[in-house]
Amino acid sequence: MNCELKTNRVTLREWRENDASALFALAKVPMVGESAGFPPHRDEAESLRVIREIFCKPETYAIISTEDGSLLGCINLFPRHKGESVYEAEEVELGYWLGCPFWGRGLMAEAITLLCSRCFNSSKYKCVVVVGCAKEQNIRSCRVLEKAGFVFVETKDGMCRYELTRMA
Repeated sequence: MNCELKTNRVTLREWRENDASALFALAKVPMVGESAGFPPHRDEAESLRVIREIFCKPETYAIISTEDGSLLGCINLFPRHKGESVYEAEEVELGYWLGCPFWGRGLMAEAITLLCSRCFNSSKYKCVVVVGCAKEQNIRSCRVLEKAGFVFVETKDGMCRYELTRMA
């Protein structure tokens, strides 16, 4: 069961079926999906299916404005290797996207910091490294990872790999 994490500006909480309309409004924009690796949503029914089938996984959160409760985007942690649990893996990957109207405000770096802090400060996780990947041409995403404290490791096949390591 996921929990709710909160700062003054962002709240991370479980996805709800009644988020489908707001999800569609953000995810139908081609630039959002292009940067995150998914096709634009075609309709609200598709957004509801995504909530039910994909966003229901452990450690997958809706990013909500703490101020007004509006949906901003999505963030999750998932195991890097098939068959592992996000809680048992020593290395997990960070996935994230933010709706275009909210770009450039530091909200995603704040959400990433919040989720990584949970990961490293909870005995629930065995994780020692969180990996963040971004397309080489997606400068904004690379900057977000750097702002959240990730360190650039390498570029391979057009993807930049960043890592954040648990402090001993």
